[in-house]
Amino acid sequence: MYTYSVLKTHMVKHSSNRRSFMKASGTAGVALSIGVTGCLGEEDTPTPDSDDDDGNGTSANGDGGNGGTDSLSVGFSHYPVIPHGLPLTVGMEEGFFEDNGVSVDDIVSTDGGGGGVRTITTGDIEVGMSPPNATAQAFNQGAPLHIVGMATAVPDIDYQTRVDSDIEEIQDVETIAVTDPASSGEANAVLSIEAADGISLDDIEFLYTGGLGEVMSAVREGIADVGLNTNPTSTEMLRNEETRRVWHTRDYVEEYTEDILSMGNIILDQEPELARGFLQGWIDSSEWIHDNVDEAGRLWAAEADFDEELAIAGLEDTQPEAFFQIGMSEEFADNLERVLQFDGTLEEDEELEREELFRDEYLPEEYQSDWL
Repeated sequence: MYTYSVLKTHMVKHSSNRRSFMKASGTAGVALSIGVTGCLGEEDTPTPDSDDDDGNGTSANGDGGNGGTDSLSVGFSHYPVIPHGLPLTVGMEEGFFEDNGVSVDDIVSTDGGGGGVRTITTGDIEVGMSPPNATAQAFNQGAPLHIVGMATAVPDIDYQTRVDSDIEEIQDVETIAVTDPASSGEANAVLSIEAADGISLDDIEFLYTGGLGEVMSAVREGIADVGLNTNPTSTEMLRNEETRRVWHTRDYVEEYTEDILSMGNIILDQEPELARGFLQGWIDSSEWIHDNVDEAGRLWAAEADFDEELAIAGLEDTQPEAFFQIGMSEEFADNLERVLQFDGTLEEDEELEREELFRDEYLPEEYQSDWL
């Protein structure tokens, strides 16, 4: 059992037209604590080279006693609570990784922001699932890591308000609560607003709360018009009529995601077949989910220790056949550039070094891009 918790002592507002920050005085954050049972057993933060029962360490270069498979460690944001990492669960349960010569020995559940990026850049893990903007920011600063595929291909973030709110559509919104600056919640909101008619980013104030619990608190207390949500919490709150959905990101933007798959130079340069094996296992797992949504939902529920019916409903809400796709589109890269320009990582006319950041040559040929 491990516990993911977030606690902030204040909220921060950001008005997109002023590019300024100010504290919202007197507003206390609310802790979000989700207890989940995962593959880590009783360990909170396992080390990738932990000793086995015989005292022999395992690494990406050894079979770790797994009958000829090569072992690796992964760092996934909020695993296993959110659905984005479900192909990892499925691949381990159904044997898709082992079928491709890979054994996933250690899983580190990261905070979803820079945490997943740091675990790769420090050499602690070989494969990461992290937000694309955080990954691109680290790459721009010289970090030796690359985006090798989409963990999920379309957004799972929606924006919800109180049931009794006067907010009916995106054009009614003035204040949006998200977790942090340069987060996926902010990125999805920026892209949605720019794609919608009758609203401008100049009209929007972002409220940064530090965690999803604080986001919902800000919405309930009327501090924000809407706040981001994601599955399974999104589906649960809608089913319980605690909130009302104003819009889903995919209503306006299809070519963006909260999480990508990233790898560092060490595995890509020194263990390319291990990289290919993991990615093929991910693809096989994703295709299995497409064909077995209910069973995949039950596996997710068992791994994350929550209700099966909720897991299946939340998984269906992601639209799994579109959600679990690994190929990278040029439109996704365009949207990522726009997000990075908004948060100041790139200048307005600056572009990403796409051929260096995106490395899809480790994917099967049918998933490789023709724009790189």
